[in-house]
Amino acid sequence: VHRIDADTEGLVVFALDSRAAAGMIRLFKEHKVKKTYLAWCVGSIEPKGSIKTPLKKHKTDQLESARTDYVRIKSKGNFTLVRVMPYTGRFHQIRRHFDSVGHALVGDPKYGSPGAWEGFFKPSQQPGLMLLAESVEFAHPMTRRQQTIKVKAPEGY
Repeated sequence: VHRIDADTEGLVVFALDSRAAAGMIRLFKEHKVKKTYLAWCVGSIEPKGSIKTPLKKHKTDQLESARTDYVRIKSKGNFTLVRVMPYTGRFHQIRRHFDSVGHALVGDPKYGSPGAWEGFFKPSQQPGLMLLAESVEFAHPMTRRQQTIKVKAPEGY
């Protein structure tokens, strides 16, 4: 019921039956699921902000509204770790939004430039997209109890 980009690490939500799946899909469509991600971006970024650039719908020229909020966590050289809260769930939204403001994500082969993140990875590391689906919060569609599911960030975040 929750999808992430193929190169993104972290949390994915599955439902155990069709009734729960329908309930979760409804919660996502109604923006009643709070999602957070961790992302390393290139450059120094403001302490907090909101990116509201409309994005083209996948495989069309139609523009869709999109909103990505973020807070800065820490910096390391010319890189900044941010906690990202996408309000909408557009195709590659986080990656496209940060690229649109000049702060492509570290390791992003589609929207970034390998030269921009030179020095971020250790020589022994395999470069990869530094985007982690960290947590989801929602009222369970069956029990209505508030749920918070969170993964521990691996080394490097």
